[in-house]
Amino acid sequence: MQSKSDSVKPIRPRRVTASEVAQAAGVSRSAVLRAYMPGALLTPSKKERILRIANKLGFVPETSETLTQNAPTNLIAVFLAGADSVWLEHLCAALTREGKWPIVLTDPGLQQTDSLTVQLGFAVEALVLPAGLHDDWANRVSQQDQIPLIFSGGIERMK
Repeated sequence: MQSKSDSVKPIRPRRVTASEVAQAAGVSRSAVLRAYMPGALLTPSKKERILRIANKLGFVPETSETLTQNAPTNLIAVFLAGADSVWLEHLCAALTREGKWPIVLTDPGLQQTDSLTVQLGFAVEALVLPAGLHDDWANRVSQQDQIPLIFSGGIERMK
């Protein structure tokens, strides 16, 4: 006969989520994720505050290995290469309405890598580029990360 102590499973500590960090820091979940991305669009003071709060709460961001094995991330990479802010605002609003989390990438150095998952440290579901930016880099990233490329020509196409 088993004793009660033999059948008790060890308690696994609950992971702190990006949403919990976002709430504590008074920012969006995507801002928390951007705080862990080199070159992401985030003011230095906001990034420092997010990272300080995340550290205090014990937040550990998902790695690319665990994210690619789990459910969809709902993260959409938006590469901002000369696109105007109105286009970006409308695109991010449309993605958010669909339950997606836009991650705005501004670092031209990203075009030196073949994998956004490796470079960013987590998986994205798609890469959105301004129309006319279809190049070898976008093709390599799409093939390596197995994500679709989405080209957007501006607000008119989004209506």
